[in-house]
Amino acid sequence: MPKILILSTAYFPLVGGAEVAVKEITDRVEDFEFDMITAQIKLGLAKFEKIGNINVYRVGFGFWFDKYLLPFLGLRKAKQLERKNNYNLTWSIMASFGGFLGLRFKKKYPNKPWLLTLQEGDPPREIEEKVGIFKFWFYQIFKRADYFQAISSFLYNWAITNGAKSGEIVPNGVDIRKFKQASGETIKELKEELGIKNEKVILTVSRLVKKNGIDDLIKSGQYLGFPFKILIAGSGEQEKELKYLAKKINLEDKVIFLGHINYNDLPKYYSTADIFVRPALSEGFGNVFVEAMAAGVPVIGTSVGGIPDFLKDRETGLFCEVRNPKNIAQKIREILENDNLRNHLINNGLELVEKEYNWGNIVLKMEEVFKNQSFRSATPKFFRSRTPNRLLILTGVFLKDVGGPPTLLKALNLELIKRGYKITVLTFGKREEVKKYPYLVKVVCDKWPGFLKSFFFLIKGLILGLKADIIYNQDLYAPGFVGLIIKKILGKKLVTRFVGDSAWETALNIGETTDDILTFQKKKYSSFIEKRKKIRKKILNNSDKVIVVSNFLKDLAKKIGVSEKKIKVIYNSIDFLEDEKGYSREELRKRFDLSGKFILTNARLTVWKGIDMLIELMPQLIKKYRHLKLIIISEGPERANLEKLTRDLGIQENVIFTGQVSRQQVVNYLKMADVFVLNTNYEGMSHVLLEAMKIGTPIITTRAGGNPETIEYKKTGLLVEYRNKKQWLEAINQILDNPDLAKRLVDKARQDLKRFSWDNLVEETMNIFRGLPPK
Repeated sequence: MPKILILSTAYFPLVGGAEVAVKEITDRVEDFEFDMITAQIKLGLAKFEKIGNINVYRVGFGFWFDKYLLPFLGLRKAKQLERKNNYNLTWSIMASFGGFLGLRFKKKYPNKPWLLTLQEGDPPREIEEKVGIFKFWFYQIFKRADYFQAISSFLYNWAITNGAKSGEIVPNGVDIRKFKQASGETIKELKEELGIKNEKVILTVSRLVKKNGIDDLIKSGQYLGFPFKILIAGSGEQEKELKYLAKKINLEDKVIFLGHINYNDLPKYYSTADIFVRPALSEGFGNVFVEAMAAGVPVIGTSVGGIPDFLKDRETGLFCEVRNPKNIAQKIREILENDNLRNHLINNGLELVEKEYNWGNIVLKMEEVFKNQSFRSATPKFFRSRTPNRLLILTGVFLKDVGGPPTLLKALNLELIKRGYKITVLTFGKREEVKKYPYLVKVVCDKWPGFLKSFFFLIKGLILGLKADIIYNQDLYAPGFVGLIIKKILGKKLVTRFVGDSAWETALNIGETTDDILTFQKKKYSSFIEKRKKIRKKILNNSDKVIVVSNFLKDLAKKIGVSEKKIKVIYNSIDFLEDEKGYSREELRKRFDLSGKFILTNARLTVWKGIDMLIELMPQLIKKYRHLKLIIISEGPERANLEKLTRDLGIQENVIFTGQVSRQQVVNYLKMADVFVLNTNYEGMSHVLLEAMKIGTPIITTRAGGNPETIEYKKTGLLVEYRNKKQWLEAINQILDNPDLAKRLVDKARQDLKRFSWDNLVEETMNIFRGLPPK
């Protein structure tokens, strides 16, 4: 029978989510034998014992520092067991001390397949900070593991970002029989024991550490307004601090600290609860939510980490805002006061658990992982099939999180890697920036002179292109030209993503034209611009497929001369962006000291984005809305001119230039804004319009480009003519004066977002690659 050696920092009776998962899996798998090496950590634990189907070998001296010795003492034990058993697979539980032991064992036995399981619950940044000077070896755990299994999309993406080769998501499960509702008698006895009479019971099961947000749950009790008890099951470093907090805000008699609860006793606590809440700041998966669902308890959680994998707002639970006790209380009241919603959440939760998180189904997936990885050791490397569809992505901008396209590309890369693609990105940047993306990015220094920069980009592209099946070109400047040369020389398939006309943008930037993008296609310009138009056309015509993000761009590509058969419209999506809950609108306005009305725009500061006209409207608007502010996000070549215009009009106090800001800051500004405006002469398909729709900000934009495909006039937003001051003033007044109209537009826009599906974007992109078999 094939044998697996498990390497784990701790094991029963020292129990956490990872230990429970390992036991549930190994107890049900019959086709493998399991040995485990773990740290002793606690005095009195046997050096060897059999627990379930695992032979457990403990190393160390029975103290907490044994885990630090595990990579050293454990390796000696592992070599001894390997000589005796010749394992088919080694399996590290988490990228911690068991992961370091796995890395050392892999270096000793490089041909032995090594599986890494990720169950981490702490924020990745904190984990990486704790590693300190051992960061290099920490990343080696991800890079050297032959395969990994992550329990959530969040941890999967973390693994890929840290250099993992390939893996899959297999979540933790729950024993449905164990967590079914306890008897009425059991619930009655427990309530009597805890002194609970007619109060509503709010339960959380959690380590008492900062990342689990237990302090926010306790604070929410101040806003509930009905009799309740908060049961907190768990122990940890914050226990004293949390008890002091409950006393300080006069909730000492309403908050019951249960301490550590034996895993087998947990089901009766779930059954006693009316609602389960865990307002976590970070979460790898959150098995306790699934346990609560299995017990028939409605759940509330934050949209962080791996929680969105199973918690769908108003379907299987409710999302509450991070660090917002008032919002937590609001969500608790909503569930307890609405029986229809409560039953809906309970039924959907039970259905989800039975379908997706039943240990029986999960064990079948893990058995498949074990078999596939064990088989690798018996298969000569020469005969192992390579991953098809190796992509070389050429792009000018990738490393800096600026704008929608690079953000979408990063998310798409992770999704394609998840589905078996091998990806390399060639871009311009600085070597130090690559540290964030060591797994796939190659850079050409963007500080070199233009000719040298383009030359080295070409040389590097040709070298990387030798191993690629498909070249995926992201723009029509230097990277696009390099993609064309790679196709011509190496005969590779070329896919080009066409989201804008580089020749037109150049002509505008150097002041050669003020024509709109469609008029530009019909006229003749200087030899410099005509040469750019010719190169752009050649790149598109020689591409095997051209991806566009709107029907407007499809028509534009056809005007340039591209065959319609080559063109595929794939709408952008922002589904992949994690919901950023953060602070509420009211709290943000207080923090930013904003009163009165507030208009927001987020666009690169270029001539065709019409920011100057928005500034010119402000004196008239200020007369009506005294404290009105226009906030302008982003940077660009027109900033100095726009700031001068603001000074000339004497409205510096009312116009704020933020420069480039993080996505979280963009979200915060969108939440605070009364209206989002985009006065653009051209737009392929705007990410920021989709973002405003998602956040719930009323939108006014132009009829240019792909905007009418995104915004439906008077249903999901208002559409006006570019630079038509009269129409702009009327539209802004309509939104600011009519809250009912603003709400109607926002509600319909959120519903309409379903048209812009991330799953559709990924699947349609993959279909294009599948239709281009490698040479």
